[in-house]
Amino acid sequence: MKIGTKLRLLRAEKGWTKSSAARSAKIPISSYRNYEKESLNRKLPGKSALALANAFGVSLEYLLDDARDYPPRPRDRRFQVAQETEASDDGEKTAVITTDTARAGGVEQLSAFMKILSLPLLQAEDARELKAVLAKNKNVAQIIIDTGGLNPFDPQEMKLLAQLINVEDMDPALVLPAGIDAEESAEIAMTFSILGVKRLIPTRLDFSRHLGGILSAADRAGLSFTEGSHTPQVAGGILRLTPDTLAGLLMPNSPKKK
Repeated sequence: MKIGTKLRLLRAEKGWTKSSAARSAKIPISSYRNYEKESLNRKLPGKSALALANAFGVSLEYLLDDARDYPPRPRDRRFQVAQETEASDDGEKTAVITTDTARAGGVEQLSAFMKILSLPLLQAEDARELKAVLAKNKNVAQIIIDTGGLNPFDPQEMKLLAQLINVEDMDPALVLPAGIDAEESAEIAMTFSILGVKRLIPTRLDFSRHLGGILSAADRAGLSFTEGSHTPQVAGGILRLTPDTLAGLLMPNSPKKK
């Protein structure tokens, strides 16, 4: 299915006019009208494609892949990814801070990802620096903090993480790969729940065939699913984990809901 047809169907799904769709994607209405015309599909710029995918809540891969039809499969549904960094009256829209400064290549790798999304990367080595960086960015609408990997069974590492979490009123989430042992996943999750973690973001959903680990982690630690990663692509891999999408992941060959 061509992009133009997908845009028309997605717009109808939301009950939007063309003007509403253009306004939501923050692109000119004249450009949006052209994008719905099949003859101009190949001229869709990458930045506009990402903006439209964000606006309609689908993955970038779904929007650009003519082999994928409407409606989008559960794995093609996604949350909005912030892709703009221009300043507004309230300051930057999104900021990303990493405390993963000790691991070799950690900052460089995340910086490369942020360049793809046109987002700046800030750094903080410890709780004191994190507090200072947060103070300088108090007008930012959304701040994402990357703490890097650690050993959940090392008391010293968990103590350092607790200090970071207690810097401000935060909503910490555990990023846990799917496909690992169910009991081990549960133990890891319960360790993090002691620090106040209440949300779980599973990764590797695109190729893991055993999802018992993330289910065990959520159940045993009392964590709520938020989004999950289901593609190696940086800019389009966020899947909203609703009951329907979870059922689709667990039973991929079951009949689809009409």
